Amino acid sequence: MAEITRAHQAQSAELQQVLQAVAQHKAEAGTLRELVEQFRPTQRSSRKKRGGEAPEVK
Repeated sequence: MAEITRAHQAQSAELQQVLQAVAQHKAEAGTLRELVEQFRPTQRSSRKKRGGEAPEVK
């Protein structure tokens, strides 16, 4: 019975570590998504700059 208890405790500890790693991964993924959104250029302004304006002739 003691062997089963030790195995159960080891599995519980491993499960806790995995759950903590998953939570950390989700938090990091959320942070990365926020940063991507923060630094993503707006599509409208980039399209206006590319196409519509003719270069100035001197």
